[in-house]
Amino acid sequence: MKRLIITLIAMLFVGSLSAQQWSVGARVGSGAQVVGSYCYNDADYAEARLGCTWLNTNAEVTADLTLLHNWNILKMDWTPRVGSWFVDTGIGLNIGGRHNYCHMGVAASARLGIFFHSVPVRLSLDWTPVIGPEVYFVDGWSYMEFHGLGIANVGITCTYSF
Repeated sequence: MKRLIITLIAMLFVGSLSAQQWSVGARVGSGAQVVGSYCYNDADYAEARLGCTWLNTNAEVTADLTLLHNWNILKMDWTPRVGSWFVDTGIGLNIGGRHNYCHMGVAASARLGIFFHSVPVRLSLDWTPVIGPEVYFVDGWSYMEFHGLGIANVGITCTYSF
């Protein structure tokens, strides 16, 4: 009876892994972020990133939230034994700040990665430029500039799909 229950639980677990609609992981590069995404069909998925970045005027760490809608635009079979390669692109919104600084703007995404066959893991190199205004406050004065350092937002993302 014990073996039957363990077998049923294992089958349910494996069955849920094959759906691969949700994924969680991390992104490191021009900051550190927790990543969560939901794939709602074969070509589209929504992604949220929450963490910190240092891409701002004073090169200090700021809180950062990015929401993206991504499209799977190309799948390649370069290494069929290891995994499937993919190219994704997307667009969304980015906001961030700290006690005397904030930025917001349009975010885009370009990603090249691999989805491994042996484990449900995606590993990718991505570029997420952020374009928009930044406002900071010094000695009672406020200053507004273009968030130019947001163009350099490059990172490596690793997510586990379930």
